[in-house]
Amino acid sequence: MTYWQAVQAVMRWEFQRYIKWKQQIIGMLITMVVVGAFVVLPRLGDDDDERVRTVAVIGGDVLPVTGVEGSELAFVAHPPSEEEEIRRRVEAEELDGLLIVRSPDEVELVVRRDAGWAGAVHAAITSARREQMITRTGLSSEQVANILAPPALEVSYTSAGAGAGRSGRITVIIVISLMLFTVFVGMSYIFGSITGEKQIRVTEQVISAIPPQAWIDGKILGLMLVSIAGVIAQVI
Repeated sequence: MTYWQAVQAVMRWEFQRYIKWKQQIIGMLITMVVVGAFVVLPRLGDDDDERVRTVAVIGGDVLPVTGVEGSELAFVAHPPSEEEEIRRRVEAEELDGLLIVRSPDEVELVVRRDAGWAGAVHAAITSARREQMITRTGLSSEQVANILAPPALEVSYTSAGAGAGRSGRITVIIVISLMLFTVFVGMSYIFGSITGEKQIRVTEQVISAIPPQAWIDGKILGLMLVSIAGVIAQVI
């Protein structure tokens, strides 16, 4: 057996010792199932968030509140005399919320628990107040749009390639992370391999059959391939 044949034999043995394709496939499937569960399960509870939220409004004559397009909110006007009854219905989850408009600058949202759609309500209130203030000031829609329009900003760089700094840093971080992960995985396999062989005294038996350098080179190449395969399996 030549030197390179011995290296290939040790490398193949070391690789097959740790990499079992059946186990790798099973591990990848388990990982995909776990990741899929973490992605799908939270979305199962989001189905309820997609329904139309019915919000009772008291004081809508002070600040006319209407739903924002795409917000899935329905505002229903009620007289102030029904406030206690509406609060009871909100507590019983018959209504999603109660909006009490005391003034254009003071509005209260009554809900049973923390509501993720409260931001949409705030957007509707803000839009209604803006429209009311525009009407009072007598400005036209074009004038308001001109006032609120942001200025055009052009960013120029003194050094070439500076514009790709953020994306470049992210790429470097990902590459370095994968390299460190590969090194750590490789070191763990090396320590595990050396410790296991010392315990069962395999090294002395094999070195007596092949050159020591071929044994070392084969182990290094084999464990390197094992590390790369492990990283690829984790990334996939």
